[in-house]
Amino acid sequence: MAQRSLAGHFWPSADVIPEGSRPEEFENFAGIRYRRSDNPNKTPHMDVPQRTDKNAVSMRLATREQAPVLSARMALPLQNMIHLTPSSVSPRPGLLEVGDRGRDFNIIAADGRTVSLADFRGKPVVLMFMRVLGESLFCPYSIPATARMQDTHAEFTRRGIAVALILPTMPDRARAFAEAMELKYPVYADPEWSACSGYARRLSMLPLQATAILDGESIVRYMWRSDGGPGGDSLPPMPCSLLQEVDRLFPNLAPRA
Repeated sequence: MAQRSLAGHFWPSADVIPEGSRPEEFENFAGIRYRRSDNPNKTPHMDVPQRTDKNAVSMRLATREQAPVLSARMALPLQNMIHLTPSSVSPRPGLLEVGDRGRDFNIIAADGRTVSLADFRGKPVVLMFMRVLGESLFCPYSIPATARMQDTHAEFTRRGIAVALILPTMPDRARAFAEAMELKYPVYADPEWSACSGYARRLSMLPLQATAILDGESIVRYMWRSDGGPGGDSLPPMPCSLLQEVDRLFPNLAPRA
């Protein structure tokens, strides 16, 4: 089954190259057009008309044409709604930092199993929290790292590192997104936000992206979280960067030349 394009109503299609531009200036992730980045360790910026920064993405979402579509798709289950906060960017007290022991959580695997943090103990794990609520409702800056992990996952497995993509949504929506992206590595639903609440800030009430690397004792050894700002650290690290962090943190697990 060919990967479905997620460009849809909101995001520019990779099949369309702007007039006066060259194809090599862009990257294609799940059918969405991104401006090619000089730094492979960072998620590339969206390519949008006239602007290539995150402000332009917010402007597209705020238009009268798209706001009703977004609002119609934003209905969340009760277990999500009770965790919503009114502030535009909320740090959330009690967020975990490097050196902290990860708090237990319950997430749901694709086969319906409930998985806790204890299930990952015994070997390091990369926890990728992405701002995805479903196949048609997601932050485009969650897509490149999610897609590229498909190609990089084998390198983490080779080192004995577990990888978990955790989405703050219901299991059926998480499965639909994973199927649309044709993801073969583990994808989990976090419908009650029991996992992401320990790691991610909130923007417009919903969890932002965050990435953590925990060791075999569930101690946080690496922590990145989006600040939600157009000028700050808001673009998730790509899997190649995370692989470098893993080799730095756990040199004994790096493959021998």
